[in-house]
Amino acid sequence: MFRVIEGGRFIDLCVMGHALPDDVDDYVDDWHDSESDVTISEYLGMSSEEYESWVHAPETLNSIITARITNVPLISVLKQTYDLPMAARASSPEAAKFLMKWLKTEDNK
Repeated sequence: MFRVIEGGRFIDLCVMGHALPDDVDDYVDDWHDSESDVTISEYLGMSSEEYESWVHAPETLNSIITARITNVPLISVLKQTYDLPMAARASSPEAAKFLMKWLKTEDNK
């Protein structure tokens, strides 16, 4: 039982302009309140890569949505978004460390 407005999950709704990134907590709460058998990432409509990025650095949500809208790999959007030093752009030192490690890992794939 997914929260459906105009027929989509959270990320799809953001892409269509029917939900805002700030609404994500409401969707997470809905998942917790549901008896759904799907993972939270599936419920939100995120790939495992997108979900991992968002969990460790919540400010990447806009990049996830941008990647979906532009049909560009998330790694490319994150590289463009975080072209400045990570510490200056991330919400916390932990988020900066995660993003730097993740970007390096993705470069080596």
